[in-house]
Amino acid sequence: MSPLDRVGFRQLILLIVLVPMVIGNLATLRLASNAQAAERLANEELADLEQLLAHRNFETAVIAELALYRGWPTVLASSAIREDDPSIVITRQVIEGLVQSATDLAAAGVRQTALGTDELATFDDIARSLTDLRVGFAENPRTIRSDELTRVDADLAIWSHQVDYLALGRSAAWMSIDRQAEFATALSTEVIYAGGLLLAGESTEAQRQAAAVALATTDAALERLHVVVTDEQRQRLEVAYADNEYLTTVRSRVLDLPNRFEPLGAPDLVSSLTGLASFTAVTVEIQGESVASVRAAALLRSDRARHNRQLMIGAALATLVVPGLLVAVVGGRTTRRVQRLARAAERISQGELGVVVDDVTGTDELAVLATAFNQVSASVLMGHDQVAALADGRLDDPVFDRDLPGPIGHTLRVALRRLGDTTAELAHHASHDRLTGLLDRRGFHLAAAELSADQRRAVLLLDLDGFKKVNDTFGHAAGDAVLEDVAERLRRSIRSSDVLARLGGDEFVIVTERSDAERLAARLQGELTRTIRWNGEDLRVSGSVGWTTLDLGEPVGSALARADSAMYRAKGQGPGRVEHVEHAGFRVEERAK
Repeated sequence: MSPLDRVGFRQLILLIVLVPMVIGNLATLRLASNAQAAERLANEELADLEQLLAHRNFETAVIAELALYRGWPTVLASSAIREDDPSIVITRQVIEGLVQSATDLAAAGVRQTALGTDELATFDDIARSLTDLRVGFAENPRTIRSDELTRVDADLAIWSHQVDYLALGRSAAWMSIDRQAEFATALSTEVIYAGGLLLAGESTEAQRQAAAVALATTDAALERLHVVVTDEQRQRLEVAYADNEYLTTVRSRVLDLPNRFEPLGAPDLVSSLTGLASFTAVTVEIQGESVASVRAAALLRSDRARHNRQLMIGAALATLVVPGLLVAVVGGRTTRRVQRLARAAERISQGELGVVVDDVTGTDELAVLATAFNQVSASVLMGHDQVAALADGRLDDPVFDRDLPGPIGHTLRVALRRLGDTTAELAHHASHDRLTGLLDRRGFHLAAAELSADQRRAVLLLDLDGFKKVNDTFGHAAGDAVLEDVAERLRRSIRSSDVLARLGGDEFVIVTERSDAERLAARLQGELTRTIRWNGEDLRVSGSVGWTTLDLGEPVGSALARADSAMYRAKGQGPGRVEHVEHAGFRVEERAK
């Protein structure tokens, strides 16, 4: 073999080894970077889970404590209750200690998380107001501090909105945790209201209605919890519910109480409430399983990403050794030309783009290789620009007018078309209810935030009456049909400029012009009186509507809380009622406009 032939053979070896090595090294480093990003995201998800749990637990504890301050004065208002009765004193002290210690423990958990400025301000306001309520309750448990309760309710509505925003887009396992917290809140409120009524020995219609609403809220929360747990967890909940004396027997007495009756007695009531431990233990276990599932999934992704990153870095380091060995074998001018190619490849492997090899003269294999390298480098630069535009969501960037050669370019074009369709679909699903097609809670708040600030508006909250009966009698398929039909009727009832959303369950909200609120509320009542035909059955529901004025510049969450309160007042008066409440600071002359 002549010297010239040997040089050509060595250059051929370089061409065969070096080009795949450069491309493989680039791909390896890209994979290592992706693995590192995946590991970081998994670790951030674990931190987010702890923050969400702390925030939701604090919300649950505060609601339970407020229920004590509202419910206990109704117990002491009974003529059959003596405030100094030892059993009454002990019962109050036990419940007071439980709810206050639970709030303090939850608050300590919140303090360990990273709070933003707005969250910290809301948290401090709630803590100060609770301190004032505790002092007033200790001094006179007969008195309801309505001003402090109103202040905590307003701050808690803001806190709940912030927690809901943190929970957006979370997995089904997190939804189970969230629904468990919702059920715990409802059950603790019911125990205080219903337990206090059974202690009293006498009741008023308003007290019985308040207790009935608490029981209905607990049932609805448990129904929503059933939807997001597994079949095995749902069966455990049903067994625990059926075996519990309080849930199956004692609580039902609240709905049939006369004005005067034989009180249950503090020892019997405490004994009955103690029986709730067997049921709450099951719900706590299910919450723990959901938390463990989220943690385990995040940890698994983190560990896999870390392992993949270590493998990719090792492979990249291994391939970097090859250029040195090739340079040592090839001598003379061929060696220098290979060194220039190796240095250019190393610069690309370190993330530098647009690297060009100047020595492309001649017709031998190294010149061909240098030319091919420059073309690959230009393609990598173009691919980087297109991937960067893709990552930023700039799908109309002019960089996509230039196509990468070969199968990669074709694949990228197909990916762009699919990404455009997927992005639009994900954007819709992220803000819309899958069953009815209406805005969901997140979509509602986003749409409400975009409303013009120079126009007076009103918030109407509608909750279906009789919906649970439809579900229990005909099944969830019938319930879904009712929700879809109601959603369509609401669409036909509103203007195109109104905002309509399903907040969850059988609750719907509408933001409309203030001047149109009363007419719309009446029209909704009429729309819901018509029978819904499903599988040969006539399904009937009605709606309780609460509405309030949305003041200029007021957060929609505050108005939504007032509308929710008005809706429950309407529901307490019977099905198909409308209640209106104004903001406490709303002036008379403004109301007349």
